[in-house]
Amino acid sequence: MERQWTLHIHDELPSTFDLAATVPPWSAIVARRQTRGRGRLGRSFVCDTGGLWLSAVLPAAPPPSRWQGFSLAVGEALLDALESLGVSARLRWPNDIMVGSRKLSGILIEQRGPHENGESRDTAICVGLGMNVSNEPWNADPALRETACRLADFLPTATVESALPPILAALAAAHERFERDGLESIIATLNKKWQPRRVTLALYGERDVSGIFQGLDANGDLLLKNDVGNIFTVPHQNIQRLVERP
Repeated sequence: MERQWTLHIHDELPSTFDLAATVPPWSAIVARRQTRGRGRLGRSFVCDTGGLWLSAVLPAAPPPSRWQGFSLAVGEALLDALESLGVSARLRWPNDIMVGSRKLSGILIEQRGPHENGESRDTAICVGLGMNVSNEPWNADPALRETACRLADFLPTATVESALPPILAALAAAHERFERDGLESIIATLNKKWQPRRVTLALYGERDVSGIFQGLDANGDLLLKNDVGNIFTVPHQNIQRLVERP
């Protein structure tokens, strides 16, 4: 079923997440520019004009644990949407959309409880999405010339206005599929798409571990192959950061 989104478009915001806490499910906050955009683990990033800076609010029936791994569903749906546009992308665990070795987009998921700031709210999940479309983030940070890409590199006529409808459709599709099929089915699909890559995992309170990324098990834990060919599991909740190696 096609969902009707309520759009709130602003020229500039500190962060679209700030307003996402005040709107009901099936609302989407878009800023043409953000001054304090934040990603996973509170990291900041360049949010210049010409990029898609979006927070979309979706219904999320309790318990909160039911929505663990929803970012994988969003990632899978975004890959499908980009493929339909002719862009061959991949998901770098857990939340980065990549084209080759360069980052196109990042995903941030936050859950919202039934009560916030003393007021009654709908239980919801907020999907934050930052995507480079026609912007040039390397003007603010020259190092990004080596690590970032934008949609216009592959679709020269791409604009925020043209990118927004398929992105919102992808988020609705991710929500529908996650509710219908569950995380295990999504992991099975993604495991057919992952590209084996050498990675180093920074762990909370433990030494880093390295290996060849092999995908995820049914619980969403990472599967790595060591140098002698043995596959071992790293619990996803223990991982602070994944870094791909050449």
